[in-house]
Amino acid sequence: MNTTSNLSTGAPPQDTLDAERSPRWLTVSVLAVSGITILINIPAATFVIYAKHKFPQFRCIHLLSLSFTDILVGISLVPILWTYVFPDDKITYWGCNGIFLFFAFAHCNSKTQVAVICFDRLLLLIRPDWKYVGNYHRRMLTINIATLFVICGLMNVPFWLFAKPRNNDIKCKLDSLFLDDISEFCLYSGIVACVVQVFIMGDCVAMIAILQRRRRAFRQVEPLPDPDSVSSVDKEQRTERQQKEEVMRLETRGIVTIVSIAAAYSVCITPLNFGFLAQGLKIILEARRTTRHLLITFSCVNSAINPFVYCFRVAHVRRAMTILLRKI
Repeated sequence: MNTTSNLSTGAPPQDTLDAERSPRWLTVSVLAVSGITILINIPAATFVIYAKHKFPQFRCIHLLSLSFTDILVGISLVPILWTYVFPDDKITYWGCNGIFLFFAFAHCNSKTQVAVICFDRLLLLIRPDWKYVGNYHRRMLTINIATLFVICGLMNVPFWLFAKPRNNDIKCKLDSLFLDDISEFCLYSGIVACVVQVFIMGDCVAMIAILQRRRRAFRQVEPLPDPDSVSSVDKEQRTERQQKEEVMRLETRGIVTIVSIAAAYSVCITPLNFGFLAQGLKIILEARRTTRHLLITFSCVNSAINPFVYCFRVAHVRRAMTILLRKI
């Protein structure tokens, strides 16, 4: 027996949630999220560029890549909203496909950045000496680009595999691209997105476990020296312990940042992933267009939050921001 929920519809629309045209509150919400995302990430990228000589090369590239990716996410919301604000306008099939492919590319790129930064931090925790290898930055940049192509390839496959190309103009919406059964597209997209999300959360759990194990080992191996002792040996032990504590503090701060990014990402993206899975498994027979746009928009809130988590918390970026604002 098929199960439906308040996300499904089998009758003509009766309220704003079932409206064929985008309700005003949704239009304002999408434009607000898009505008805020773009306006926050442009200064973030500017401050990173201004302070780039303070960063390792790969970290600077990664911060800039995150900023530009989030700007793309904000921009990609507008064409999708346009198809809902003017639902009677018809465009070519390939034009409609291109709108959703552009959003999929920006969205997948954002996932890639989060996945790579988690994987990078996990590798450095497992092998700290890799940070000082000459080709480390090049290797991580290669991993970043390779991951981008893999994830974008996986997410774009359904647009070519399950969509039904047509020569005539169509009303641009996701259901128009998949005439036979959109559930196959939803199931595929939901599974791939959830696998990426599980990979990110698995990296975070592994990082926390490694850090906790190190902290316990440090307390057992490095007993606290006598603070009242004036011997040179005790002074050296205190100095060495303080240096190790500082390294551990910086590692903890870095992991807190990464986990915060992953947590914000998961909170924002999980409803959309579950929505795709539910429709793919036919728990929801038909998703309302307003609900789908709402979930897509909420998933993009993560791009507006990111600069506050990974960029404005960095001391060099805050210092660059202060200098530039004073000049203005």
